[in-house]
Formats: sequence, structure tokens, C-alpha cells
Amino acid sequence: MQTERVEGPVALPGVTGDVLDEGQWTAGRRDSIELEHQDGAALVLHHLRSEEDLLVHRGTQSDLTTLTTRVPERGAAELLSIDLSARPGPEQAATLEVAVVEFDGTGAPLRTTHHGPGGPHLHLFGADCTHYLVALRLRGVGSVQLRHLRVQSHAGRTLREITGSGSIRTLQGPVRLHNMHGEVAEGQWTPGRRHVFSLETRDRSLSVIHHSEDQADYLIHRGSMADFAELTTSVPGLGSTRMLSIDLAVRSDPGSAAKVTVAVLEFDSSGTKTEVTFHGVGGPRLHALRPDSTHALIALRVMGRGALQLRHLRVQRHDTEVLPVDRAWMAERARTPLPDAVRRALLSAARALPTTSGSRRHAPRDRAIGLIGDDRAQELFDGSVRRIDRIRPGHVWPEESESMPDLVVWVAGRVHESSLWQDDQLTEVLQTARDRGCPTVYLDTTGTGLAKTGPWIHVDHLFSADPHQQTSGEADLPQGRVHDLPFAVNPRVAHPIGTFRSVGNGVLHDGGRPAEERRAQDLEMVLDSVVDSGVDLMVVDPHLNDTERALPGRFRSLSLGPMDRADTRALRKLFRHHVAGGTARLGGSLWDGDTAELQAQGLSVLSTFSSTVFHALPDVRSVTVPEDLGELDGPITPVELGARLDGIRRALSGHTVFDLVDHILSTVGLEPGQDNARVLVLADDVEQARPSVQRQTHQDLILRARADFQDATALDEFCRAESIAYLAPWSSATHYGEHYLQDRLNAFSFADCDYVTQLVDAADWQLGEHPVHEYTETCGVPEHTVFSLARQPASQWWAVQDGEELLDGYAADPYQVDWPVGRRFAVAPNQDAGGAPRLTVVVPVFDNGRYLLSVSLPSLRRHRMWPQMEVALVDDGSSDPETVEICESLARECSNISLHRFDDGGSGSASRPRNQGARAATTDLVAFLDPDNEISPGGYDRLVETYEELNASGSSVQFVGGYQVKVDERSQVMGRHAKGVRVPEDIRAEFFHRGRFPLISTQAAVMDRTLFTERGLDFVEGAIGEDTLFGWEVVLTADRVAFTDRAHLLYYSGRDGSVTNVLDESFFRKHLILERARVQRLREYGLYRRYVDQHLEHYLENWYRPRLDRVRDQDQAACRAILAEIENLYRTAEESPPSTV
Repeated sequence: MQTERVEGPVALPGVTGDVLDEGQWTAGRRDSIELEHQDGAALVLHHLRSEEDLLVHRGTQSDLTTLTTRVPERGAAELLSIDLSARPGPEQAATLEVAVVEFDGTGAPLRTTHHGPGGPHLHLFGADCTHYLVALRLRGVGSVQLRHLRVQSHAGRTLREITGSGSIRTLQGPVRLHNMHGEVAEGQWTPGRRHVFSLETRDRSLSVIHHSEDQADYLIHRGSMADFAELTTSVPGLGSTRMLSIDLAVRSDPGSAAKVTVAVLEFDSSGTKTEVTFHGVGGPRLHALRPDSTHALIALRVMGRGALQLRHLRVQRHDTEVLPVDRAWMAERARTPLPDAVRRALLSAARALPTTSGSRRHAPRDRAIGLIGDDRAQELFDGSVRRIDRIRPGHVWPEESESMPDLVVWVAGRVHESSLWQDDQLTEVLQTARDRGCPTVYLDTTGTGLAKTGPWIHVDHLFSADPHQQTSGEADLPQGRVHDLPFAVNPRVAHPIGTFRSVGNGVLHDGGRPAEERRAQDLEMVLDSVVDSGVDLMVVDPHLNDTERALPGRFRSLSLGPMDRADTRALRKLFRHHVAGGTARLGGSLWDGDTAELQAQGLSVLSTFSSTVFHALPDVRSVTVPEDLGELDGPITPVELGARLDGIRRALSGHTVFDLVDHILSTVGLEPGQDNARVLVLADDVEQARPSVQRQTHQDLILRARADFQDATALDEFCRAESIAYLAPWSSATHYGEHYLQDRLNAFSFADCDYVTQLVDAADWQLGEHPVHEYTETCGVPEHTVFSLARQPASQWWAVQDGEELLDGYAADPYQVDWPVGRRFAVAPNQDAGGAPRLTVVVPVFDNGRYLLSVSLPSLRRHRMWPQMEVALVDDGSSDPETVEICESLARECSNISLHRFDDGGSGSASRPRNQGARAATTDLVAFLDPDNEISPGGYDRLVETYEELNASGSSVQFVGGYQVKVDERSQVMGRHAKGVRVPEDIRAEFFHRGRFPLISTQAAVMDRTLFTERGLDFVEGAIGEDTLFGWEVVLTADRVAFTDRAHLLYYSGRDGSVTNVLDESFFRKHLILERARVQRLREYGLYRRYVDQHLEHYLENWYRPRLDRVRDQDQAACRAILAEIENLYRTAEESPPSTV
């Protein structure tokens, strides 16, 4: 074998076709590509840099800007067929694509199209193309074996010589498609843009759609792109139709990245578009029309390059007098569940996983509970008390007082046995218990509020998952009898033992379809995103045979059928990811959807959006809109592992059923249990160990030096005197994470073991290869181990050695030892950018570090250009120790993350840190991202690429903006100003002079740093809601701007605890600061009078006053006075002469 560095033109073996018959290939850089010639003429390309490079055929890198090399003209060629076979090396890091660059007659580049492995791919030339170049694009550090490459040019429109198929043509006008049924059987389809689609007919009856761009385009049935703004085409009205059923079947050609969905556009009687809804592949899917919709258009939305075989599309109308779907047709289309053999194999593997041996940390409370509830309630409390007496209809109380339970607990959830009770029966049971001196409590796990009357008014105490949702009125319980109900998991049934054995990809959902329609639609959207992304999905549907609660038929072929709870929990551990669902978007309960239980099992969890889940369990990834989730099949990263381990901690720390029982007992006046968790930290050097010990989140500890004890006997005496339950040897040479003790003690919650150790270093951990969250009979490094003293005295562990064989051990994860939290996001050595950063992302921080790790930074990590990002963390003065530690660790461990910190306690808004970050940026481009928001996957990649492409073509833009999706009680698209990429000619004339003050997404955007350093652009400091004003200013200040729909921000406005959601005097006072600045700056731009005349009153009436109505009574007077001052600002201000700004 021979390896050579590509420093000049070279010939490549194995390339064929008339396009590549002659000519050599030149590398863009001389030091980035090596060729290795293997036996059999196979060629391996070694790429040595993370940034992309090209091998250009018959040209050089400089030709990609202006064509200077003499290359043959396109001539009569209408298209190219491209067939590439490439196999990545073992590291799976490098990729190979074919790039086709088209030029006009002046040599200026028109467009670049990339084609991945597989084929034949079809590349249709634009009408304005006269010359073209072919290149191989390499990305990522690693090797790729080039097995063969064929590029052939074709004249005319026949493809039989390529694929044996029929004809193909570029779509420039309306066309008919095969296999259309129902409402789309007649009528033609019009492309939204010309030259983007081409249509191939195979076997005389199969329509194949070829799409040539990454961004979305449409084929509109009986309409055109103009109808997306307002209905102009004459289409039949909906009449009595209230529902559509949609069934779509497609198949992608090999190597195709194209995906298709059905878009339903609804219009009211004036022709105004009221809603757009997208439905994925499969069906039948039901689409409920809005009550005010009188017309509807159907369109096919295609995203990504490639070919799609359109097998069939059926759209059927249904009115309110008929079944939503014809039963015969649905039965014909229904698919059977997965074969029993698959189910049996999975169950066999799941049942072979280890389970809990008990709990060393928690002992059952010496209490008896009378339980009213279902089997899941029994499962929750199992093992937490001495005795559980199930109370069912017809219950007879014992005569002997000593046989009475200590308290009665009534658990109400989604499906519960109390539905079998009559109200009078429940009332009698509760009153009898109270008469006999037995406290009664009601656990409202739904958090959705209660009727004003009912049996629950007879309980002594009400615990609610959302106590603010309780009803008000005469039937309320007295003050002090309504309490918060924290979520709880039983570590005997929800634990991570065996979870980290599996390395197989795949997603599992169990739990069925929520009863509430909105929640059900959200869940189906998440499941559809998984399937549409090409990720394997399996479903355990407990309601498979219930037509009301079963998941739609399109998931039936993915179903394993119903299973009992124990099997389901074990089955989860065979899958890398899990979809939870069913929790209300705003408020709601963590008891819904098993989300906390999934976290306790150490699973990677996706969920519908819930403000409660987002706040309490931020490591759960919210899927709020249809999204490409293809990275779920990607390599397992430290970011994913860290989130899974953080989830275990959040679910089990203070949230076990033992904690819940103690909370209830103490509330009703009974003595709670006492679990001793005191730790003796035995350090080699106390002073050096003290800082890391003081940072521990578990603080029931005593720190002593090993030298303080003459021998093991003295150690035993000390432990008995101080009631020590655990021994933790401590090394000053080790970096201990702040959760080290907490995580080790949590393991004792679900494992009845003598010690918890670790057997692998974090840097070496590979799933499936090392024992993590498994039982062990080998002790690791003693200073990485916590020993229980329940059965063995401390002297037993005094001289334990690394690797010593000891029974009854448990191997925990290694992420709290010599693995700072910031290292999760460190750029790997083989990802080194190899050059200056291209984008600075400014992240303002204030006491919200947990969201950095779980929301914003993971979304940045899902970018190709992550190694070339500079992330500027600017801490506005956090007092939260966790946030401070996270920021400092990220800055220490990540070469592309910096930290600036203000130490004055905070400015009250994100403006000051944003301004500081923008001024300190070292790159030409700047972006902003809040810790609790996320950018769409690859969003900044596309924004930067768009900026660079536009400026390379002479457009000279200084700002490129996407749009945002506001996530609260629904997901609302806002501020989308383009389809594809658009450069407005006159931003003032298009928006402001027409009285439109647009929402500009300032976080789904990249902008020129000179706008801050030279033009004086800034955010209003001390204000909140400043993004809107800044958005207007940035587009007014920039010389030229561009908009695109290729990137969006997920703005979680419904997050609990967000500063913009706390309505008090401070909220209105910070808005007064904003309004003062708005008046001044609008006058400078000459837009004050337009704003006052056309926008102000609407803003006051529809934004400020509804929020004033929600302010607490004690703050009403102050807030009304501030709002009056805001209104007075606009009454007294005078329009200044138009500014030249």
C-alpha cells in the first residue's frame, strides 16, 4: 500500500463517465488530503482537517469564486447522472459528497449542489448555466474509501439509459401526478418555484419527484404560491366538511435525503389564511378543520435533495354526520403489529436484565397506610411502609383500633380505581376514617383542579401537583390544608440498573394516546418526527384494542402490543431513547407521562413540551414542532451521557417515595422516618480536600484526616459516636464533582449493597464495554468509592486495595471523578477547527446554568461548525453556586468557550451581558442565544452559509435572520419574512412606512459585529422585552439585510420562573425603562409618529392591559401607576425631525 500527500494535480482511479474521462484533480489545500492506494485498485482518501476541503476536477479552488480555468462548455447536456459509492473508515467521522458548481457565461458562480453516496442521482442544469465543474467534497477528520464514481452527461429528456425508467422533465408549470385519490384525484399541481422540481414517470404509472435543494418547496394542488399569502385561486368551498382524512405513502430512492409532508392550508370567507398544518407519511391521519374555515388547499412540501417515489396520496372529505374515516377502507389500510417473534425476543432480553436488590439507604416507614387507588398507586408505595391495606368499594373497617391504618391515602390519577366508587361510598369511607381518628389525605396527581364539591372535601389534607390550580369557593379546604405534591418515584421499580448495557439505537414509546386531544396531537407530532427522520421506533400501546385511546393506525406496524408494567420498564433499557408524553403544556403534573420515572432509569428522554417538565427536569429534550431528529442515530456523546446521568440525579434526589411518605406524615402530624445518610469524608489532606468537600450538594458529612486516627479501632469508635452511616475516602489529587457524594448515595437507594465504586475512567467509558450501573464483586479505587457501614464497620474498609475482590458491590458511573462538567462540550482533538472561529454566539447568563447544559449548548453542539464557534458566556452576576461552577468549568475545559463575569449582583436583564459579549467578540459575525432557548439543528450553519454566499455574490448584507417558534400553550411561528432566502430592497418601505413594525428574531440571526463597534447598536440595559426594539434597530441600522426560513429559534416563553413571566412591579418598571428608550430611538429613526398612530393603542390594549389584569392584588396600584406613566410618555413626546440614522 502507498500513501501520498495531495499537493498538486493527481489522477484518481475508479472514476468513470464522459465527464470524468480526462483531467486531473486538485486539492483546495496542499496539507489536508492524503491518498492511499490499496490492493485491487481501491482508493482511500484521508482527510486531515475538520474544515471541509475539495478535490476539484479540471480546476482549482479559486475557480469556485470566478471560473478562470478553461473547461468544456455544458453544450447540449441537460443533466448529469451521478453514482458515488464510498465507505467511511472505522472512525465514521469523514464524509464524501459530489459537488456540482454551475457558472454563467461571464464565469460567475450560479449555484452549488451536493450529492451524497448512492445513485444514480440526477442533477438538472439551470437554464442560465453555460459551464460547470465537478468536485469531491470531504468533511470531518478521518478516512473514506472511494469504491467508484461515475458522472455521465445526458442530452434530451430520456432517462432509460440511466435508470431504465420513463421520461423526466423540469417542472415550470402545472402537472398531473399519478396515484392521486379522493379530493386530489382531479386537478393539477403547480411548483412553488420553477427549476426546483423535476418529474419522472416510471413504469407508466409511478410519479417520482426529484428535488434539487435543501430548503423546503411546495407542489400546490389547484393553486399557486401566491395563495400562501391570500387565497386568489378559485377552488371549491368546504361546505359542510369538518374533517379531512389524509393517507400518504412514499418511498425514497437510494441515497435520497428528500422528505415529504402534506400541507393543509385553511382560509376563511375573506380569503385570509387562518392556519397551516403538516401531516407526515402514513395514515389515515385525521385533520379537523377550523370552524371559520370555508376553503382549503392541499400541497406537498418537499425538503432536502433527492428523489421520492409517490406511491399514493388519498385526501377524503368528511362532514359531521358521518364517521371520520370509512371503516372498510381503514381496515384495508391497517397494518398488523410487529411479529410475535420480535416481541418474544425483546421480552427475553429485557427479562434477563438485573433488577434491584432492595435499598440500603431507605428502610420502610413503620406505618400502615389505607390506600384508595389503582395498581399503579400500590406500585408507587410498595416497600415504603410497613403495611398497605387496599381499600375498595364495600370496605369494612376492623373493629380493633390497633388494626386501623395510621392514615388513609386516596390517590387520583389518569386511570384510577376511584372511578369504580360512588361518591357516597367514598364519602362514607373518608368520614368513618376521620371519626376513628385516622387522618385522611387526597393526592391530586393530575394538577388540573377539582370540582367545588365532591368526596375530596371530606379529607383532612389535599396535596396537589399544582396547588395553584385548585378551585375557589365555598367548598375549599381551610387555609393550610392544601399542600404542594412533589413528584416521586419508587427506586425499587424505577432505577438505572442495567440501563447502560445496550448500545443499540432506537426509540421506544409506551403509554398510549393521551385522552386530551391537544396532548395527543403533540405526542403524535413527536412520534412522526422520529419516523420521518428515519430513526427506528417501537411502541408499547396499552390501549391497542381501545379505539378511543389507541395510537393511530400508522403506528400499528411499529407496535409490540400491550405489556405489563414490569416488562415495560425492563424493555425500556434495551432502547437508547424514549418518548414520553401526555403532560399539559402549561402547568400540569410530572406524574403524567412517566417522565420522572424514565429519568430515574437513566434513559435519554424526548417529550412533548410541558413548562413543568422543562423547569423540573430540563434534561428532557422538548420536541415542539416537526423536527429532523436524525442525530438520535448518531454517535453517543458525552453530552448525551451527561444528560442521562443528570436525569437520574434530578429524579431521585429528594424525590423518592420515601421522601413523599415523610412529607405526608409530617404534614398530618405523624412522626416521619429517619434515614441516616451521614458521611465521614476521610481525606489524605484536609485543607486541600476542604474546597471540594464544601462544594458537595450532600452536606450531611464530617471531614477528617486519615492521620487523625491511630488505627482502624479508633476509626470504628469515632463512627459509632458520630452516627456515621457511610465512609468516603478522599484524595487531594482527584477532582470530585459537586454531586459525587449525592450520586453515590442515590445508588444505595436502589441497591442493597456494601459499597458503590467505579470501574472505568470517564474518558475511557464505552457503553456495553464497561460495567456502569451494574452489580460488581470488584472494588475500584478506594478514593472513588463510598462504603456502607450498615453491615460492616469502618475498619473493614480501612485497608481495601484497588481491584480487590469484594462481594455486594455496585459500579456507578464515572462522570463525577476527574471529569469536570464542562468537558462534555469540549471540542475533541480530531475536531479542532484548524483556524479562527467564524461566529461568536453570545450567551447571557444569570442563575440559569442548568439550562446551559440541557438546552442552549446541546442545540449548538448539533452544528457542523461547532468547532468553529466562539461561545461567549457573559454572567450578569449569578449568585447560584451551580451556575457559577458550570460557567467556570465550561470556560476551563472548552477551548471555544470564554467567560466574562460581572460581580455586582446583576443588572436585571439580558441586555448588559449581550452588549458586553458583542463588543468583546473576536469574529466578524455575532449571534445571541439565551440559555433557556435553542436554535434549530444546524440553524447557525445555514445562517452563516447564507451570509457568506450573499456577500460573495455582491449583496453586501450585514444581517441574516430566520424566524422563531414561540412555545407556550401552543407552538406559534412568528417573524417569518421569507420563503427560501430573500433580500428586501427597502426595509423601511416594506415594513415601517406601511405601519408594520415587524417581529425580528434576534436570536435566530447572525449579524456583522461592526454594527456594535462602529454603528453604536446596543440592547437597552436594565429593560426586559428589549429584543423587539433591538430587532427593529438592527434592520434599520444595517446597510442591507436578508431573511430566510432555513433557521429558527425555539423560544420557550412558557417556562416556569422566566423573568418575563413574573408579573409584578419590577416587571412593569423594567418595561418603563424600555418604553423611554423606545420613544427616544423611534424619534431618531423618524418613526415615532407612525408607531403612535398605527401601533401603540393596539399594543397597550392587547399586551400591557391583559398582563396588568394578572398582577396580584397587592401589586395592582404600583403597576397601574407605572403603566399610566408609560402611556404619558407617548402623550408628551414630540416628533423630532427625521434622523439621518
